[in-house]
Amino acid sequence: MKQGFITRAWSQMPLAWRERIRPIPNFFRRILWGWRGVRVQAGGASFVVDYASGTEFYRARVFPTLEGDFTLVFGALASQSAVILDVGANIGLYSLLGASKNPAARVYALEPEPHNLEAIRRNLRANRLENVTPLPVGLGDRQDTVILRLEGLSENAAGTGHHVVNDGEGLPILVADLDSLIAAGLVAPPDLIKMDIEGYEFKALKGMRRLLAERHPDLLIEAHPAILPKHGQSIEEMEAFLAALGYHRRVFACEDTTLLRAWYWACRE
Repeated sequence: MKQGFITRAWSQMPLAWRERIRPIPNFFRRILWGWRGVRVQAGGASFVVDYASGTEFYRARVFPTLEGDFTLVFGALASQSAVILDVGANIGLYSLLGASKNPAARVYALEPEPHNLEAIRRNLRANRLENVTPLPVGLGDRQDTVILRLEGLSENAAGTGHHVVNDGEGLPILVADLDSLIAAGLVAPPDLIKMDIEGYEFKALKGMRRLLAERHPDLLIEAHPAILPKHGQSIEEMEAFLAALGYHRRVFACEDTTLLRAWYWACRE
């Protein structure tokens, strides 16, 4: 009841007032959790998240428990990878994990949403990490401009909420196929790809067919069976595409039937 009242009061508050008082909650959070930010321990790594909003703070706090099993798989693979690709990096938690776990690796954080991209850069500065390259681009099956619909929590939805690529109103963003980015020298061929792009994952996989066939990196994908049909595709088609390239679904790291999503590790024999 109380939380609902606070949420409604915040949403009805004039934007100018919200911008004035926004720093106050973060001030008290930093007193409680550390002035430099909140320390996250996940996947065998430790790093600091320098949050700028309540939703960024929330993401950092729940990350080790909400995605704990998956972070362990990611951390183990990251420690053996020379090049790591974090597709749909959000505020950069997996990029921070991979770069901290394996300082010798080159990490690319692909995130087209401007608030998230700034959060990634802020967190890299907070951790003094120089082995991560943020790129303001999304992945698809070809170079194109698409609409990113921003959905999320009340305080800063554009910064950390669910991002669904779809027609209609939203933020125009650039997407490109990974094979072309590699051919242009903008991205080194990765050994490990983590992907969380809200139903656009099959299009992204089609855009890296050459990479998958020739170098077969490990894939850690958050699949969205309920969203894929909005893009004219299905989870069965995606798995058949991967199987034809020699991949198989090795283990489910986490499954959330409420959100109709599933993390899984796809690798070659």
